[in-house]
Amino acid sequence: MDPKECKKIEAKAGFHHFFNDPQLRQICHLFKVKTLSKGQVLFKEGEPGQFIAFVISGKLEIKKQTEFPDKHFVLAMLGPGAFVGEMAIADKEDNIRSATATALEDTTIAFLERKDFEQLLIKYPESSVRLLRAMLRIVCQRLDGVNQRMAAIF
Repeated sequence: MDPKECKKIEAKAGFHHFFNDPQLRQICHLFKVKTLSKGQVLFKEGEPGQFIAFVISGKLEIKKQTEFPDKHFVLAMLGPGAFVGEMAIADKEDNIRSATATALEDTTIAFLERKDFEQLLIKYPESSVRLLRAMLRIVCQRLDGVNQRMAAIF
């Protein structure tokens, strides 16, 4: 993505949580932008994962197949500033998607492919640390939310 486009979407994608302005200018060429139509699948459970996506606009539904055929459990509905697909870049061994992500409305994402994430780690370690810390914080918040919901059930 070019620097002008990068600057326009940084707040909507939540990039300001991950990077400061100089870092964002330095690494924005690693991100690509894609628009999904309502109902379009970003990725399916069981497919190999090759990227992490940051929601710029719109909404994604994240759902997991249950043990019952054609029955799914909705894990999350993610809007602007959220990210999805972090497991695909975090784990080199098993990068199989654990859920399906579908656009609930026209949705624009900025995505970072695994190969570009690897380049980010090597060429821009300070930016990488900021990204990983912010992602870890958000993943921990998500896990805490799940724990609280589970505790409320039992």
